[in-house]
Amino acid sequence: MEERKMEELIAYLAGIEFKGERLEAEIRKHISQGLPYFSIRHQMDYGNEKMFYDLRFRKDHQFGAYRLEGYKATHRKPVEIDHQIINGIDTRELEARMKEIDWYAHFTKSEKYPENPKDEGIAKMISDLLELDANQNQEGIKIQELLQFKYFPEQYDDEQLKELQSQYDLSSEFIATDRGLCNANLAYHSVSGRLDNLYEMLQSLELDQYPGMDVYAKLETILSSNPDAFELKCFRNEPEGYAEYVVPVAKMDGDYFTDNYTVSLTPYPPIDHGVFNGIDTGELEIKMQEIDWHNDRELFILYEDQEPELEPQVEEIVSQINRLSKDPKDVEAADLLKLKYWTDASFLDSLLEERTWNYLESLPKRIQQFPVEMSAKSAFNLLCGRAILSTAPLRQGKETGTWMRLDLSHKDENGNYQIKTIEEFSLSDLEKRLDLLPIDNINFYPIRNALKRGDLLPIQLNDNRKVMLQANPEQKTIDVFTADMQPIYVNLRLDPDWKPSIIQKENAPEINQKAPPKPKQNSFSKQSKKRHRRGRRM
Repeated sequence: MEERKMEELIAYLAGIEFKGERLEAEIRKHISQGLPYFSIRHQMDYGNEKMFYDLRFRKDHQFGAYRLEGYKATHRKPVEIDHQIINGIDTRELEARMKEIDWYAHFTKSEKYPENPKDEGIAKMISDLLELDANQNQEGIKIQELLQFKYFPEQYDDEQLKELQSQYDLSSEFIATDRGLCNANLAYHSVSGRLDNLYEMLQSLELDQYPGMDVYAKLETILSSNPDAFELKCFRNEPEGYAEYVVPVAKMDGDYFTDNYTVSLTPYPPIDHGVFNGIDTGELEIKMQEIDWHNDRELFILYEDQEPELEPQVEEIVSQINRLSKDPKDVEAADLLKLKYWTDASFLDSLLEERTWNYLESLPKRIQQFPVEMSAKSAFNLLCGRAILSTAPLRQGKETGTWMRLDLSHKDENGNYQIKTIEEFSLSDLEKRLDLLPIDNINFYPIRNALKRGDLLPIQLNDNRKVMLQANPEQKTIDVFTADMQPIYVNLRLDPDWKPSIIQKENAPEINQKAPPKPKQNSFSKQSKKRHRRGRRM
């Protein structure tokens, strides 16, 4: 029984990357002594960096077995030495000899201090090491201390080595939680700062603003395997289209780095609305637009001791969609409504049939690379054909007035859409146009920020009317539309010569292409099955 429990502990430790013959032998030795608790020092090398783990074990008398209750992880930066020849000793050659020795094993089997080693080769190394500080040679003393610190610091306890530890070492405590204990690799990335640095690098994407998107948790999972390269993948559905984000990350000189990411947008074709099976699909879509399908609290009534139930208005919409889906003549409108609003909604994505996923796969895609400094929403807006205000640093004393819009009719040699720039429509100009609309002061700046990011923004005016807004930098104005995207001709420029035709048709949402024919129903493709699992679950 004891052997089985010991093997289970060793297997658990290996599962979180604490493994090795020496560690296993130490565990067996301490457990055989029947101690109520004990600790073991474990070392792992990451290139020129080192990690030291002080693992704390305690016997759980309820289960009669030892468990790892926590550990202290210490990261040591690379100890670089400016080698010289001092007192006839070539310190580079000395370090090369010292690097070949398992000093932990040596000190375990021999005396604690190296002054009286039994091995002649080690005796010569120690002699050469001690010779470096002869005649109080300051450079020799410095190199001697660094070599001691690098290869057997535990054998010394003087103030200078403690000073070196304060320069090179950084520690953090990890304790067991209901999620278990932190993986050894993840502890390395956490204590060394790599996890936080990478997360900070990805902050400009603003993926965390999407409900259900936890980038930090994704990075924790990925970095637990200590990969040399990986891709961070995210998916997001909007009524205009389905977007897939792929952020490639690679190691460079030991640190993780990313510069560009790829967005693939599948725009949804327009719905040919009408009355089908007694249901007005246009009115139905207006109802669906009023619900945030990414917010579970708008979709479900949540109970502490029961399964969640659909909110009444959501249940009514589901019922009408199901009625549309039963009639072959009405199924196209039903499928498009499901795609536009349910593709990544909790539980509701499971109501999409095989034919609907296949139809999504058949739609044309727009693919573009963007710099990691650009937010995911801005990239989405650009691929929808809208303009965004440049996020480049401002020149001193000058306000930026440069907008960007993709030319979706042309691609360059790298397969990216060409970028058109529009000048002389500054943020102040945008604010002046927005100031002419009946908008509450509390909403002014959030609306302004969304427009400069390129959003097609639904807003409610002071008189409770609902309209859609988007920036139109070419004409130095803001386009206004009804909820179903009919243009409202508003002269926000206060130009007496302005004419309604000034609103360019090409600035309307570019999703009004003719829909491709729907594929016939067939068996699930592998790709369809994979997409079917992407939705969030309760």
